[in-house]
Amino acid sequence: AADRRDERVRKPPLALQHLRLGLAADHRLEVAHHLRIGVRARIGADAIKMALSNLRMRENLRQETIRDPLTGLFNRRYMTETLGLELARAERSRRPLSLIMVDVDHYKSLNDQYGHSLGDRVLVQVSQLFENNIRRGDIACRYGGDEFVLVMPGVSLEVAMERAEHIRHQVLKMRVPLEGGGEETIALSMGVA
Repeated sequence: AADRRDERVRKPPLALQHLRLGLAADHRLEVAHHLRIGVRARIGADAIKMALSNLRMRENLRQETIRDPLTGLFNRRYMTETLGLELARAERSRRPLSLIMVDVDHYKSLNDQYGHSLGDRVLVQVSQLFENNIRRGDIACRYGGDEFVLVMPGVSLEVAMERAEHIRHQVLKMRVPLEGGGEETIALSMGVA
């Protein structure tokens, strides 16, 4: 009889047992619900991460199609597309559009005499000079080889000529170090329209 009393004391009433089972089932359902939400959130986050990665990859590919890999300037293809748009915009707004066509003087002889690595350094230095001496809305492009085009929306012919002259003076100050010692100077020929 004593064992039976111990069982009754230890064993909760049937209603309490059902309540506990119900709470445990509710808890399991709540945990399962939170797990489903967590899985959905993780799937959603992964989808967003993949979409952002695809956008970055697409932008990188786009940059590769419009940028010159050596100089980082826009390439001829981009210049052609942009120039058409800028000409149309200039006509609509009746604002000027100026261009500066640039050629590195004696570039072929520099390349022949000192090698392509020096020629590449010259192109990179000239490109950096352009980027440091144009406005934010101007477009510096490598047209091909040692030729460049600067597209300047809203700039009059007089201002474009002043800018060309400024760039020409800046490039005369540049020195390209030679591998065996010494340095080479650079000069530019420019046409403004």
